[in-house]
Amino acid sequence: MISWLVVRDTKKFTLLEIDNQNSVLSENKDEDKTKGNLGFSHVFMQTSWRNRSLLAISQAGLVNNLIFGVSWGLFTLCFSSFTLDTNDVGFLKALHPGIWGGFLQLVTGLLSDKVGRKILIFPGIFIQSIGIWIILYSQAFPGWITGMSLLGVGTAMVYPSLQQLAI
Repeated sequence: MISWLVVRDTKKFTLLEIDNQNSVLSENKDEDKTKGNLGFSHVFMQTSWRNRSLLAISQAGLVNNLIFGVSWGLFTLCFSSFTLDTNDVGFLKALHPGIWGGFLQLVTGLLSDKVGRKILIFPGIFIQSIGIWIILYSQAFPGWITGMSLLGVGTAMVYPSLQQLAI
């Protein structure tokens, strides 16, 4: 209900972006690029050496996805090794996506529209790394809550910014 009343429809912006991309592609003389059939070597070179922005986005996306994997796989085993019951492990696991997707992504998405996409990525990854270290060095439930919460805050800063930059 909130999204229906408060959030603006972005369809017109999406159509404008598609038109802009089509006009850029039609100006390009290389047939492979106008058809959208980029070879592996071309994409690899662009994302590895030629386009530093794509390199940074790819690396930040890799780090963000690695944190997801660590959070869902290794932290579950870590929390279980401290003989927490299933409810406590589930609560800790729900903090990360709950904080990130439940509320903060709406705020950080709007913030990235105002201040710029790239500005939120480094601080977000830095906050995620602090959360990971807190989880690893904590031996008690309050530390794990703090760490998982910081993971959620950092992901909320990184995730919407990376999605918009990749488009």
